[in-house]
Amino acid sequence: MGFFSWTCAKTHLPILAGDSWGRDPEFGKDGCTVVLVSEKGVETRGFYDGYGHIGSFDLVDSPWYDRIDDGSAVLVLEKWYAGETRGEIPDRSYNEPCQGHFFEPEFLHELFEAGPLPDPASYLRKLKTYEAAALEREADGDAADPDP
Repeated sequence: MGFFSWTCAKTHLPILAGDSWGRDPEFGKDGCTVVLVSEKGVETRGFYDGYGHIGSFDLVDSPWYDRIDDGSAVLVLEKWYAGETRGEIPDRSYNEPCQGHFFEPEFLHELFEAGPLPDPASYLRKLKTYEAAALEREADGDAADPDP
């Protein structure tokens, strides 16, 4: 299984793959450190590696992977966790379309600088807008540098 990740249930920001972004001083701590929250509260917390591990806790070989996907448990970026239980967090963690890995630093900087988003659709809109602008920049670069 390659990289995979989710969005933070409170902020709707992507949970970053630590193997990609963990050493980055700008995103490593705030984007990769998560809390797994259930109805009981904190199940585990730590650094998400991008392969299904929070620290040494293996989400894939436990029931928590399915619980995150069905919404009965959530992941929250630790910076924004305030002691809630699952029932006190109104939204859920969604599959992260960039797998917590495939980002340009400029996009992540804009996202994390702005902070929490109002809903999951806001993240998807920002991602699509950024991707469209990146494709446009790439096309402009191709037009400026035609093949000889």
